[in-house]
Amino acid sequence: MIELIAFLISTTGLVILGTLFWEIRSKSCGHHVKKHRSHTAGLVDLLNYAAVVDDGVIVGKNGSFMAAWLYHGEDNANTTDEAREMVSFRINQALSAMVAVG
Repeated sequence: MIELIAFLISTTGLVILGTLFWEIRSKSCGHHVKKHRSHTAGLVDLLNYAAVVDDGVIVGKNGSFMAAWLYHGEDNANTTDEAREMVSFRINQALSAMVAVG
């Protein structure tokens, strides 16, 4: 008797589950997203990022690697005027060398 009740409950559950699956499938047939999607390239299509391999290293969709660094300079609010002038002098030297080459 207990086996019969367990069999009926499991059969009823399978029938309800099958009906639910069938209804979801029949309702979702009319809602295809492909027909509403634009054929122009979107942001995801234009970005080359595929996955982050390591900290600061990204592999692209075409197999290329990109690297990134984060640089924190000195705190200019707490430096002396002479130190700021030295940094300004070094930046001017670097930029003047770039202008002379180009």
